[in-house]
Amino acid sequence: KGVRSRLNAVGAPVDAWRVIADGIGQGIGISGPGATLLLTGPIYHSVQWVYTFGTLLNGSTVVVQPRFDAAAVLEDIDRHEVTHLHLVPTQMLRLLRLDESTRDAFSGASLRCAYHGAAPCPRWVKQAMIDWWGPILTEYYGGTEAGFLTTISSAEWMERPGSDGRPGPDVEVTVVDRG
Repeated sequence: KGVRSRLNAVGAPVDAWRVIADGIGQGIGISGPGATLLLTGPIYHSVQWVYTFGTLLNGSTVVVQPRFDAAAVLEDIDRHEVTHLHLVPTQMLRLLRLDESTRDAFSGASLRCAYHGAAPCPRWVKQAMIDWWGPILTEYYGGTEAGFLTTISSAEWMERPGSDGRPGPDVEVTVVDRG
């Protein structure tokens, strides 16, 4: 799908990019030196592009993985002291399917937040990731259209498994069908 925004159109004022980057940095907790993002997905995907763009403009470091490799993700997190990354459920499943010795060798001490979204996540996958990495996962719903519409931390999700979280401060959610 394609979503166009006048905020980032060719010829938009440079100040518009600064506002966008500041918003991204505040939204995902990456701003300034000391934060390192691991790019684990294709840069043409909106969330990967937005994460990278916002992180760089805010003066933080981006480590690019040329293609997703579950074992290399763990190695890169530890080697580059990655603080943030974004995963989709399929990538989380591939991480969980790594052999025990590879998983046991992973420290993850630097990791502060792993955002995930872009597709529904099976409850057992999310629970297994929280059990392994601790309560650092934050799930979001929405993205391309208008940024994160709802988010839910690991702690909130543990209280309400399966929830899509709470709407952001400028978001109004209306349920039209219990479907």
